[in-house]
This record gives sequence, structure tokens and C-alpha cells, in this order.
Amino acid sequence: MKKLTLLGVAATLISLSVCRTPGLEAAAAKNQYRPASGGYTITLPPGSQELYHTSTGIRFTVGDDFMVSADLYTLPSFVSVPMKQYSSEQKKEFKAFLGKVQDFQDSTIQEEGSTNPADRVASRLRRRRQLQPEGEVPAEKGAGRNTFTYEAVMADSQKSNRPYTIGRAYQPQKNVLLVVNVNAPEELQEAAKQAFKAVTSDLTLSKVKYTDDNILTVPGMGYEMEIPSGWRMYTLRADTVLFGRSLSSVHTDGLMIREFSDDSFKDLGNSNKAGLAKAESDFITKLTRYTPNITILRHEPITVGTLNGSLAESTDNEDLKKVFIINTYLMNEKGNGYMIRYHTDDTINYDLKLKAFKSSVESFKLLPHNALYEEPETPVQEPIRRRIFRRTPVAAAAEE
Repeated sequence: MKKLTLLGVAATLISLSVCRTPGLEAAAAKNQYRPASGGYTITLPPGSQELYHTSTGIRFTVGDDFMVSADLYTLPSFVSVPMKQYSSEQKKEFKAFLGKVQDFQDSTIQEEGSTNPADRVASRLRRRRQLQPEGEVPAEKGAGRNTFTYEAVMADSQKSNRPYTIGRAYQPQKNVLLVVNVNAPEELQEAAKQAFKAVTSDLTLSKVKYTDDNILTVPGMGYEMEIPSGWRMYTLRADTVLFGRSLSSVHTDGLMIREFSDDSFKDLGNSNKAGLAKAESDFITKLTRYTPNITILRHEPITVGTLNGSLAESTDNEDLKKVFIINTYLMNEKGNGYMIRYHTDDTINYDLKLKAFKSSVESFKLLPHNALYEEPETPVQEPIRRRIFRRTPVAAAAEE
């Protein structure tokens, strides 16, 4: 009971910190985020901890129990009309799309307000709920007033520390959707609803203009890199392990980034240019000693900034469908660093996607406050703004 009380207070603080209070607005500047692609501006409450942001979205936590995310998506052509004009089939397609962009894609989307388990089952079976646009938003807050408030019910709530999701879909333009979610433990549903109301109370909409590059910035772990155009990031159980995916319905393409620390890898991290090839080969031998199901197709040493590492292409022999995996390990002289794992089941465009994935890895950059950061001995060309994922054949392949 004490924990619930404290967390209720935390939700109240979110509300007080976000909602406008006459006479106090000028007392403290708001911490607001507007993505490079535009589309919206959202206020981060005091004490928020940013997990990451991209050219289209942001994810942050407030305390240990509340997680807030906002991101832009391009709607399928079938539902690229104002929500209030949707037919029954379009409403069904729209809910399916909303489920697809959730962290857990097996989630069931239902209109917010049905919290009884029996009602949820009925909603899933009969899909009785209708999409209903909410009231008008003041004109100064941007165009596009079609919204839908919902709950995303996970198939297995044990897979997440914050299984309860309340969200709202905004339609700033007829073919663009802004999705804002608040995640929390199941027992904090009411607090999550209050937090959601507070976070969205002064959210403003604006015109969307997607950038040519899609930059992922992770302040807490101290790095940034370019990811494929059109991809979106998310987290699951651990806030420190990041995932990314393409929303393509044709192929299954994904990304995972995590930190690691293993002093047995320090020989590769500490190697000079002359000994890098041998150190990388020894690293691969050590890494694959206990992974008989993984077949290494080829591997090569790689240096990105001040970090040495290995980039290896492999296939997963256990999957019914052949999956190509591109694993990259980047580390310093102590064996501390990052694992970047891309995968795809696209055998037709594999070479193009491999090139795009490698370019993404090469754009990896440590931020100055990172403990692993070291000033390069000689000036190097800034890689992060090369816009490697412009809509060239390489970018197009990465999105397919």
C-alpha cells in the first residue's frame, strides 16, 4: 500500500509538472522535445530520464515505473484518410496497424475504458468498439484533429515490467500517425492514466517533413548512430537493450544494440593496426566455440573511431526460414563496448541490405560524456551526418 501511495504521488508530480499553471509558467523553462522531422512537441516532466531519441520519436522514463514514448508513422494507403471518415473495414485495418507499432506486436488494441477482463475478451471477439474522434483542439496547436485513445493489451503480461499500456493516436496529416504511449505496471493503471493525461495535456501538433537521415541518439549509454530510414526503435523488458525494426510486411528485418563488458575480449580492443586481423580471428574463434547452431559465412576486423572490433555475417541454422545475421562487436582496450546485431530474411536484396547495415555500423559514434570516449589522435571526418540512408537503392532495399 505504501508503494502504491508513493507511486500515486509520482503520477501527481507528473501532472503538476506538465500541466500549465497560471503565474508559474515563467518560473521554470519547460524541457520540450520536437523531433527533427517535426510533427509534434512534447514536454518532458522534471526528473525524466531519456532512453533515446531518433529523427521521429523519443522514449523516456519517469521514475522506475512509468515509461513514455512518442513516434511518427506513415499510415498504409488504405487508412490514409481522416479517421472520422473510416469505414468498418478501415477501422479494423487501423487497429491492426496500431497493434503492429506496439513494442509487443501481439497486443490487442481496444478503446480506452474497458478494464474488466471479461469486457476485454468480448472486445477482442466482437470488436464492438468504434473509433471516435475526440473534441477539437485549439487551432494554434496544429492541423489534424482526429485522435483515438486506446489500451494495448499484451498476450503475455509476464514479458514486460510495464505491461499496462495506454496510448493515443493523433493524425496530424492524413497519411501520418503520431502514437503516444504511457507504460506502467498493471497495478498502477489509474496512475498511468493520470500520467498520460498530464503528458498529453500540452502536446502540440505541427507539419511533418521527414528527414533524409534517421539518427538514433542514446544519451544514457553515450552513443549515436544512423539507422535505416523508416525504421523505429523500441525496448522490451530491459531499458538498456534497444531494438529496432522495419515495418515492412514483406520481410522481417531487425536490430538489437546492447552494452557488454568482458576483459577476455581486451586483446582485440587493445590491438594495433598490424595485429588487428589476428586478434579479430582469435576473437571469432573464442566467440563461436559454444555456438554450434551458428554458421559464420565471413568475418572481418573493423575500427570505428577509437574502438576496435569484429563484423561477422552468419546464418541461423535452427530457424525454419533462413535468417542472415550481421553481428558487430566494438570495444575499447578493456573489453568494454557495444554489440550491434542486424538481421534479415531477405535473400533477394541481401547484398544491398548488408551494405546499408555496414554503413550504419560505420556511423556509430561515442558521445563526449561516454566513459569509453577518447579524443582521436588525428582529426576524422564526421560520419554521422553523411545521410547514408537517403532514398537511394540502398535505402529502398533497407526499407523493403
